[in-house]
Amino acid sequence: MIKRICLAVALLIVMAVVPAKSQQVGSWSIYPVFSGNNNNSLVDTDNKVFYLADGWLYSYDKKNDESMFYTKMNGMSDTDISGIYYNYDKKFLLVAYSNSNIDIVRENGRVDNVPDLKSVILTVSKAINSVDFSGDYAYIATDFGYMVVDCKKCVVKESFNYGKAFKSIVVTDKNIFATFDKKIYVSSVGESHYELSSFKETNIKQEMELLKIRRVEMHMMPYYSDWRGMVEDTDEDREKYGRAGVFCVRDVRY
Repeated sequence: MIKRICLAVALLIVMAVVPAKSQQVGSWSIYPVFSGNNNNSLVDTDNKVFYLADGWLYSYDKKNDESMFYTKMNGMSDTDISGIYYNYDKKFLLVAYSNSNIDIVRENGRVDNVPDLKSVILTVSKAINSVDFSGDYAYIATDFGYMVVDCKKCVVKESFNYGKAFKSIVVTDKNIFATFDKKIYVSSVGESHYELSSFKETNIKQEMELLKIRRVEMHMMPYYSDWRGMVEDTDEDREKYGRAGVFCVRDVRY
């Protein structure tokens, strides 16, 4: 919690007080203007801090002491960002837009677009609610079910339209955990998921936001309140994070 607050304050100071270097795009210059309102999300990585506010993405480079404001003029494919999600293993940021478009911001700054969900015509909402990663694959919970994106090839690998809103999703080596109908459900990774019945109800009968907390230090744990759930299935993480306010898969019965 303390680390999260310090990072947010540091980023705000950098963007609001220190003049950032402008990026020349043709005859236009881009300057990071930070409003400070509706601070939606903060992602701390090895080299950068990504920050989402008012639907706009910013970053602070720790090494170069530079800030950046992301727009269509410097590579982004859309506007009005709804969420940002970082793959710590593969080191890229997945950017979800309110219109269901998806960008992948690579470590070298390249931006790849995955427009499949935005482009497809559905009779139900296509809103993106949650994202988790397994290797190069992004498991994306949506208002119609979930889909799997191959972030290396930038294509949708699988899509499952259940007509059911998946509020959050977490994938481990063995299982996929998802929340819908105000309960937590689980299915084996290797199982066919063409039918919603492939997900079995667990003993956790309350609505939670599922989170994977492998990389969070112990002093950060008070940040996670009772309405959030942690899912991980390694012995080390079970022992480390099996405490009040979170649950491990050892606590889930199905």
